[in-house]
Amino acid sequence: MNINKLFVIGAVLIIVGAGWFAFSDPSIKDGAIMQKGEDAMIVEKTSDAMMQKDKTVPLVALNDSKEEGVAVFSDIGGKTKVTVTIAGAPAGVSQPMHIHTGSCPTPGTVTYPLVSLVDGKSETILDVPLATLLSRLPLAINVHKSMTELKSYVSCGDISLESEAMMQN
Repeated sequence: MNINKLFVIGAVLIIVGAGWFAFSDPSIKDGAIMQKGEDAMIVEKTSDAMMQKDKTVPLVALNDSKEEGVAVFSDIGGKTKVTVTIAGAPAGVSQPMHIHTGSCPTPGTVTYPLVSLVDGKSETILDVPLATLLSRLPLAINVHKSMTELKSYVSCGDISLESEAMMQN
């Protein structure tokens, strides 16, 4: 046997062995690396939970504020991102927001605090899966006029399973 044939046979054995190792490794399931050290690229497999559609909740103006918009709830790997956009919000004013039990216009106790709305925008990451949040209905998202006027609500939206149907009407 010449040296070229030995080299080719060795290369093939290395490739086959690496493939066998990769598919027999218990940290790899269905072709996706579940967790393999800090340096490894993590490839996520599409699952039903990841395919969960965003939930859009309309926010309606209260107390003649003219502050209307939407809150979008997105599942991001076991956490919930809440993105709020409101037209008519006063420039430069920090407006506290919360997710409360109950419904609008008089929601109950605070369940989840959110990042205050500034210039009509806010984004919060909640350490709770979207499915868990939705299992706690009825809930409402509420926007307060300012830090000094917490009892005055300017916008509110009921988080419900029907929220998207209301947005399309």
